[in-house]
Amino acid sequence: MLSRRAFLQLAMLAPLSARALAEGPRPDADMDKMALPNSSPGVSPPRVAILDWGLTEMALSLGIVPVGVSAPDWYRRLFALPVLPPQVQDVGLLFQPNFETLKALNLDAIIITPAHALLRDGLTGIAPLLTLGNWGSRPMANIERDTRLMAGAFGRDGAADRLLEQAAQRLARAQTQLEPLRGTAVFIATVVDVLHLKLQTTGGLFDEVARRLGLRNAWRGGGNGQGEALVELQQIAATADARLVSLGNSAGVPPAADTPLWRSLPLTQAGNIVPLPPGLSSTGAMLSAVRFAEALAAGLLQAEGARHA
Repeated sequence: MLSRRAFLQLAMLAPLSARALAEGPRPDADMDKMALPNSSPGVSPPRVAILDWGLTEMALSLGIVPVGVSAPDWYRRLFALPVLPPQVQDVGLLFQPNFETLKALNLDAIIITPAHALLRDGLTGIAPLLTLGNWGSRPMANIERDTRLMAGAFGRDGAADRLLEQAAQRLARAQTQLEPLRGTAVFIATVVDVLHLKLQTTGGLFDEVARRLGLRNAWRGGGNGQGEALVELQQIAATADARLVSLGNSAGVPPAADTPLWRSLPLTQAGNIVPLPPGLSSTGAMLSAVRFAEALAAGLLQAEGARHA
């Protein structure tokens, strides 16, 4: 196991490594690139806690299994894959971690986001920090960069190469499948209740994925820093030439759609609602992007077939 002193010395090289990999300025980032022992025979895997669900997905996708995660049950509700092993411990809330639990885990590193800045001093006293995430207006490029940074810190560069290569292939396949529907307008929504929806907007991960597939976002309004906007149904109800892609549903349409109000709207006529399976989170990393692309392609093609049946 790498000593804590050596670990911290390597962490001091972080700014140079981060700037070399970044594709532009990222003033809100504080990259602490560290070198940890690889999980290979004869070497104990590093003990890592993660205070973000998207970064938990990223770690698991690289074969890095954390010993602790913030609110792991919520990760399991929001992310169908990768599966979080049952032995991973709960280290508290995303922005209110249990410091005693973290100390007891004898950690080699804690992975946080720039949004955890107020916690840095307390966390640094427990274990070295690796700061990633907060992907801004270019989520795909930033996710790819952070995937390589995380992989490099834990000796998983080969896993990153394989993950990103496979992701590019799967995204290209979904784009080819949707070529007949290029230019189709979509609202990417989570139905909150009968009168409200949360839409994916410019700057969000799912918005960028949809655009890469040749689709266009039917929402012309703005959004928050996470690429989301809470809107009233009446703001989009009259739109007849768009598809409503509904996140977070099992088979069939969202429950709110089975009401007289929804059934009367141009947007919700037959073939316009495209339900996607649960376990797809817009706060995820590369695997979430790929799984969303594939589910979106399958859902849109199925809906289009039903429209012309």
